[in-house]
Amino acid sequence: MSATLTIPEVAALLGVSRNSCYEAARSGSIAGVPVISVGRRLLLARKPILDVLGIDEGPAEADPSTVSFGPDDTGPTSRHSHAGTRHDTD
Repeated sequence: MSATLTIPEVAALLGVSRNSCYEAARSGSIAGVPVISVGRRLLLARKPILDVLGIDEGPAEADPSTVSFGPDDTGPTSRHSHAGTRHDTD
């Protein structure tokens, strides 16, 4: 997962237009979040944005020992079983 977010990603998280977000980033008024300028591209640090919004990103990768597959933890569950289903096209 990237350590930065693009302006369109931040705009979507904040629920504002991209133009408003670009303007705020250029003026430095996005809650003290560091703005990284790479050429003409503006990037914002992911963690401070998520912290301001109270979003817990959680672990970067799932620990396989903690993944639950279903009520009995025997494997993935599916509502539709297609095993043995025959689809004739004639």
